[in-house]
Amino acid sequence: MLDRPFTAGAVMLLLAGCAQYQPDPLRPQEAWRAIERAGTGETAGQGMPPSFDFGDGLSIDEAVSLAMVMNPKLEAIRQEKKIARAQLSAAGLLPDPEVDVKWLAPLRGDESAGEVDASFDIQALFLRGQRRARARIRIEEVNWEVAEEEWRLASEVRRSYVDVLYWDLVVDKNAEQKGVLERLLEITRSRRAAGAGTELDVVVVESEVAELERERRRSERERAQSLQDLNRLVGLGPDHQTRMEKTDDPLAHVAVTDDIAELSARVPSYRPDLRRAEQAYRGADQELLIAHRKSQVPPIEVGPSYERGEGEDFMGGHLSIEIPLFNRNKGEIATRTAERSKVRANYVSLLHQARAELNEAWNRLQRLDGDLRFYFSDVAPRLDRGLELTDKAFRAGELDLFKVLQVQRGVLLSRRQVLDALREFHRARIDVEESVGPRPTGDAE
Repeated sequence: MLDRPFTAGAVMLLLAGCAQYQPDPLRPQEAWRAIERAGTGETAGQGMPPSFDFGDGLSIDEAVSLAMVMNPKLEAIRQEKKIARAQLSAAGLLPDPEVDVKWLAPLRGDESAGEVDASFDIQALFLRGQRRARARIRIEEVNWEVAEEEWRLASEVRRSYVDVLYWDLVVDKNAEQKGVLERLLEITRSRRAAGAGTELDVVVVESEVAELERERRRSERERAQSLQDLNRLVGLGPDHQTRMEKTDDPLAHVAVTDDIAELSARVPSYRPDLRRAEQAYRGADQELLIAHRKSQVPPIEVGPSYERGEGEDFMGGHLSIEIPLFNRNKGEIATRTAERSKVRANYVSLLHQARAELNEAWNRLQRLDGDLRFYFSDVAPRLDRGLELTDKAFRAGELDLFKVLQVQRGVLLSRRQVLDALREFHRARIDVEESVGPRPTGDAE
């Protein structure tokens, strides 16, 4: 009768070295409390440099840095790096041998027979280096995917930060204009008391003040909404009272001096999505190479054999090989070839899209830059001078109230339009930077 230890040994061989499962249940309430702590700013600044001070007002660069640390979506995307590294580790593992155990009971007589075969996959050993190379390419691809998401998020944070600054300025300008109208209202009431004006004059100015107050309240609501959007991108709670860094001219116009030809030349090597697409093509090419290697080395299994029967022990080896007569892995080769062609076409499409995005952002930036240059050099001085002359003429009784209000409305509209242009100018500059991509500091880590 076949010795039972052979069967027990085979079972132990199969079970040996199995990784132990470690449960890690999802705890929604704990996760929710962690989000709430982050939302109150309790954990804000953790992981930032020691020089970072969340309480002195958030600069645009600090907002981006904070988002890189606290944004939950970005953290989820970064987990892909762990998966890619695990895939590299798996690609380097040697294939486990297969053990085939047979036991045959006699139909007549007392002598039973048994056989134990061990098999090793030679093809898997031959392809191990190619699969490890493919896994390394996948790591590079994932690194650039993460870099792409980080760059997109940085641009979104910058645009959102500009929106908050814009609404801050709108609120301030509304308050400033309201102060001007209130002084005008005092003068109108004084003139009415002296018999030089009418009740209609007072009502008209009061209506202007009330309308400006309504606009101020709307601007406050828009400012609160833009701050909520910034908090969401950074990783703070929607109601967190994030303070902006105070500067003399937060949306100052800085003339554009970049060269579009130089910017365009940087795009293929700067943009993370194009670098990711390059790695995707390398990966598709490596998959095709592996498919060709499989056709050159068919599946081979080799190993020792042991057999016991009729009272005798037999020891030897066995070889199993697939004869490449008909298949020769042609189907997979054709599939991988088509996939590589598709990835190449996707890369060319991304190049076309990147060029279009850069040109659109650049043209918009150039147009806004020209408009702002003209405003600050020609329009703004005339508006200020006209406002000054109007105020003097009204105080001297040389100009009627309705003419003054007309000038005031024109100045208010012009200043609001230039604020709109400054906002769009800074957003367009961010769009240009996003279209070019971040200056590389080496390959993605």
